Amino acid sequence: MLKEQLDAGDALVIVDVRKTWEYSLAQIPGSINFPHHHHGARSDEGAQILIESGFPRVANLIGGIDAWSSLAGC
Repeated sequence: MLKEQLDAGDALVIVDVRKTWEYSLAQIPGSINFPHHHHGARSDEGAQILIESGFPRVANLIGGIDAWSSLAGC
């Protein structure tokens, strides 16, 4: 679904919560790296922070960067 949204030109802000070195290895084009330095479910924790900060629409990428990389042919 994310790829289709990006291909359609939907206005999205993609926040990548992985550590900087992880982000440097692979990233979704146009994403913003905002490292979240806790162990475990970083994506879930990052999404919760955004929700609590008042962002109305927040979603996690199912499968993370691994799923994106295989879908995008990386």
